[in-house]
Amino acid sequence: MNDISWFTKTKVTSALIVIATLVVILGGFGINNAGYRTVVQYPNGTTWVKFDPGWYMTFFGKTQEYPDVLTFDYDDVQDTDSSVQENGLAVRYQDGGMGTTYGKDRFMLPTDEPTMLTLHKSFRSTEGLANKLIRPVVKESHQMTAGLMSSEGAYAEQRGTYISWVQDQVRNGKYVTRLSTVTVTDEVTNKSISKKVPVIATEGGTPLHVKSDLTVYGVTLQGSQITNW
Repeated sequence: MNDISWFTKTKVTSALIVIATLVVILGGFGINNAGYRTVVQYPNGTTWVKFDPGWYMTFFGKTQEYPDVLTFDYDDVQDTDSSVQENGLAVRYQDGGMGTTYGKDRFMLPTDEPTMLTLHKSFRSTEGLANKLIRPVVKESHQMTAGLMSSEGAYAEQRGTYISWVQDQVRNGKYVTRLSTVTVTDEVTNKSISKKVPVIATEGGTPLHVKSDLTVYGVTLQGSQITNW
């Protein structure tokens, strides 16, 4: 009787192992590596995010991997591990001077599932996120900042201000601006002339911002540096 019971248990165990193996083979599985998250969409439309490292079942569904931290490298010496690259950012300063800034920014993707799914539905891939959201936000922040100061000022005494204004706009959105009349000396005639230039609009001493697209998708600036002008 005991032999029969043992034989029955053995058959059941073997059958379960075979079923589990078939599920893995036919349904498929994936592995989410440390430092990444994977969006998984099953054939019935159910979509979820695998944040922690380890394996998961795909059940014939689609998967899309994203890095936890995305890097935009616009340095003059580029890193091959960066998510998106560009050889410097061209800007025009308030005095009409042209320039190029070089640097590198790191962005943390959202850590909650609903926001991550909203991001995925909008951009569908790391490349889409980098080129349709990260790159435009950084470039617009540099271009807006350059338009608020002279080329000489950005390169010399206002260098620290340039950096802080760029970082503030990447985090919080572009500045709202207004026109202000200033008096300058014409370099050719050496006469004083008045002209209107854009300045940052404030309320109670606090700069006003246009709502940042990054905040909509839960993307935050983790680190930023400008390496060369």
